[in-house]
Amino acid sequence: GSLLIYQVDDVDRASGLRLVRWDGNDSRFLFACSCTSAHWINQSTLVYTKLSEGNDGVLTSDLFPYNIFGTSEEQVTFDEHVRSVSPLGLGSSRVLLLRDHKGGASDLLAYDTITESREILARFGRSEQPLSIAASRDGSRIAVSHYDGEHGIHLKVLDDFGDVIGHYSIPTAKMLRPQFTFDGQYILFVSNLKARYEVYALRLSDQRVFRVTSSIAGTLEAVPSPDGEFIA
Repeated sequence: GSLLIYQVDDVDRASGLRLVRWDGNDSRFLFACSCTSAHWINQSTLVYTKLSEGNDGVLTSDLFPYNIFGTSEEQVTFDEHVRSVSPLGLGSSRVLLLRDHKGGASDLLAYDTITESREILARFGRSEQPLSIAASRDGSRIAVSHYDGEHGIHLKVLDDFGDVIGHYSIPTAKMLRPQFTFDGQYILFVSNLKARYEVYALRLSDQRVFRVTSSIAGTLEAVPSPDGEFIA
């Protein structure tokens, strides 16, 4: 619990991620990169997306694991146009990759960072636009923040085979940046339901929505702690 990652985006620092060790009183900088969508897949490995030069010389976003003990980074996908990454279950070597393709299509891929095996779980056409993804702690369910012309920005829930098992929308409001709670009974998401963006919780058992945060400036993201006691 002493390692923190946070996104930097201000006039004094380059946009990207910083890895910091915090002892409760002070912090020490360890690592920074111009990368996004960072997540721990185990106690020593951070995965994220980062721009790299493709075979045709054009910049594309790919998947990189970083080992904090070996302080080493490795590129594991090439020319994949990875927009977002999420762990597929606690302690698993598998991750979810949201990839873009030419012509506006995209897909959701399960990728194993050790064996490099891959499985396409879902495909999205030009009229659809998946925005962000998250998996439950046991990897059995996947939440996708998703746009289409009929429902606006809403949530789809898939099982680990990629089949749709739930579809949730709020009229006139967006449902963004989903995260499962520790017990998997709720999905936290960001919404402009009351004009200002705040964090809400969707209880999956009865589809009731609860407001979680209330702030003057609004809240743009919620990340549950590993023990499920807090959100950041």
